[in-house]
Amino acid sequence: MRVGFVDHIYDHPSIPSPAHHRCFLLCFPRLGQVSLILHRVLWLSGSLVFVFFFFFFKMEDREAGLQDRLSDLPDYIIHEILCFLEINQAIQTSVLSKRWKNLWASVPDLNFSSKSFTEQTFAKFLRRVMSKREDCNVRRLDMFAHLPVRLSSMEGLINYAVAHQVEDFRFASNDVQPVSLPACGSLKTLFLSRCKFGDLLTSFGFGFVNLTSLDLYVCWFCYSENDCGDPFASCRNLRRLCLRYCRFPSLKRLKITGFQLASLEIQGFGYGDRGLQEGCEVEIFAPNLLSFVYKFSKPVDFCGLHFPSLDYVEVHVWQHGTDEATDHDKRRVSLFLMSMFEGFGNAQSVKLYCETIQVLDLVDGLLEQQPSPFKRLKKVDVQCNRESFKVPAHVTNYLLAGTIGQELHLEVPT
Repeated sequence: MRVGFVDHIYDHPSIPSPAHHRCFLLCFPRLGQVSLILHRVLWLSGSLVFVFFFFFFKMEDREAGLQDRLSDLPDYIIHEILCFLEINQAIQTSVLSKRWKNLWASVPDLNFSSKSFTEQTFAKFLRRVMSKREDCNVRRLDMFAHLPVRLSSMEGLINYAVAHQVEDFRFASNDVQPVSLPACGSLKTLFLSRCKFGDLLTSFGFGFVNLTSLDLYVCWFCYSENDCGDPFASCRNLRRLCLRYCRFPSLKRLKITGFQLASLEIQGFGYGDRGLQEGCEVEIFAPNLLSFVYKFSKPVDFCGLHFPSLDYVEVHVWQHGTDEATDHDKRRVSLFLMSMFEGFGNAQSVKLYCETIQVLDLVDGLLEQQPSPFKRLKKVDVQCNRESFKVPAHVTNYLLAGTIGQELHLEVPT
């Protein structure tokens, strides 16, 4: 079936859904198909454009003897429309009419951005919103800090969201921001960017017992007294975990425990400037893990990988400066990667990159001494950025020796 413009426009997850378009169509029924484009313009442009169109069509409705369809919509539909605006823009819609005066105060999704504030005025604005908002639950809280946010303001906002049963919290900052996260039983989805967790973070980590999805980008875990950290152990219902360029500078042993974890992705990992102190061991216990992705990283000492249910693995590692590296360093890095592969024994589909193959083959004769770690392998893809690359025969044997009748597929992206 042919996919038209109306269907294709919603492919991007941030574009308002067809349900929201139908709500908009109720407001401006005479626009027909053009209302879809106008709907996107309003969503992208903010409240001033929204106010303009509100009064424009309200005057047309009066001249045609029609009722004010937008203001006659139920509160929950207007709330969904306001959810696409930043909270300061949603507040500006109070001037539309008496019907709209306090609707922003009960919007379930709060979207904060500091781009039009100073540090002082933004702190004052946060306090004003929290004091004026109605005593109703917060479904989702988004905050993007273009400038440093006072710790007291940040803690006040987070405590407010926790007290109002927030389910989805997303925070992003241009600079590394100290953050303290209290226990929250309602939280299900959490995204944090450029946050630093200091001494307030105990060895038991995040206290989110009902959290199902956690995405951390350039976050620092600073333990002052603990040699071993297991920051996600208390997230008993966590099913998806993504760690991108996160730092654990003081740990001698990092543990990742996830009894319900089904998807784990780690990017930008390694020793030194990659976030781990030299010699740190990494242990992952995830008995229900189905997918493990390790990309844009260096080999580290995975001392234990417990993945009995693993189905898919993707590994992209490299080691810069191998020409200048000593034989000891080359052997150490290759053994780290082989030890990591031993934890993938139950995987059925494996995707590797040419750089990963090169790390496996750093030391002549070393790989031939190792048995194949894979027992149930059905598919191996190797992605390479050059057509001239060939996978050595002994590497192919290492990957496929434990399977029968399987082939290695070399993919060169165009």
